Amino acid sequence: MGNLFKSRSCVVHVSIPSTTENTPTPGTRPSHHLNDEATAFFNPWSSSVLSTTGSLKSNQLTVASRCKEIGFAAILKFIVQFTSPRIPKNVTELIPMHVPAWVTPDTDADKIKATWMGHACFVLELPAPSGATRGPRVLVDPVLTARCSPFNYGRPRLAAPCAIEDLPDIDIVLVSHNHYDHMDTITLRKIEQLHHPHYFSTLGNHYYFSDLSIPPGRIHILDCFKLTCTPAQHHTSRGLFDHSKTLWGGFVLSSDPDRSDKQFSVYFTGDTGYRYVPDGSNEKDMPVCPIFKELGNKFGGFDLALLPIGCYMPREYMSSIHASPSDSVQIFKDVKARRALAMHWGTWLLGSCEPVMQPPELLSQACAEEGIEDGSFTLADLGRTVAIECEKRDSLSTGL
Repeated sequence: MGNLFKSRSCVVHVSIPSTTENTPTPGTRPSHHLNDEATAFFNPWSSSVLSTTGSLKSNQLTVASRCKEIGFAAILKFIVQFTSPRIPKNVTELIPMHVPAWVTPDTDADKIKATWMGHACFVLELPAPSGATRGPRVLVDPVLTARCSPFNYGRPRLAAPCAIEDLPDIDIVLVSHNHYDHMDTITLRKIEQLHHPHYFSTLGNHYYFSDLSIPPGRIHILDCFKLTCTPAQHHTSRGLFDHSKTLWGGFVLSSDPDRSDKQFSVYFTGDTGYRYVPDGSNEKDMPVCPIFKELGNKFGGFDLALLPIGCYMPREYMSSIHASPSDSVQIFKDVKARRALAMHWGTWLLGSCEPVMQPPELLSQACAEEGIEDGSFTLADLGRTVAIECEKRDSLSTGL
């Protein structure tokens, strides 16, 4: 079943799969589901501390069970060791910010355009279909308010390139998971009021979008290009008693050879770890999450990957759920990306204690150590649009 919606510059075809296509056969639930009802989830890989062992088998995911799984001693050590990083006085010079122009040359019509809005939020404009003035515009993990918290206090974000009202027309919103630094009620309500886009998120979040009075008809699968929700190594919660009750993931946006004359592929990891690194271990000896090589092989590489580089210290506590710069360089190689832009840094202080400007320094070191070509995996200035060339190809693999 399908229908059409119009943006101000293009028409997007939306196909809605039947309910039966998305209902697992009893006894064949996916490996990351903890029950047949799809109301609890976990990371099934040995690269995650939150594995299939211990309390997770009970399907009772709470703060207490998570602390037990990680180890109360490790939690106590984190509390004792944690020191909040200082914000450099010249942070606005260290992290350049520009007011987005949203106007790009006609010569960029066939390119992927990415504008970093801070943390994991990007405005993506995909290559324009023939006869259209622009391609579909996608807003990823939008949080454009001063704080990412259920409370109206705490340290505000370091900087924001523009207000919500100054965003261009938005066709699609992607939300990777429900943490407050990726899914913000104030931002989404304003986006809905201004743009009425289509929303995509992971299992368990339907109630949230319904509570925002978003019509059910605008939560479905696009058919003018392929949208695939991909696995990630992370977790979810917005309170004390809903740990991992909704799913987390990333997204692949790719062209459909049957419907598009412009071929492209974009990978957004969402929040993810790469390997669990307990204190005293050699991280190169630790098992890594296999999903990234699987994605690289399945999709044949990506024109652009949006990869996290921050919130990784203390390593023992954070490594399982947040990639370090060196981890992200390995992810870049595993997914066979041609270009990557760094994200998930330089916006909020989120309970991680690495210095504010350490992530880009370590990214540069890791790229040099791994022989990554200069300019392939870079930072993005806040608010400045980067245009990415799309590789010529005969076809793209789609789906997992």
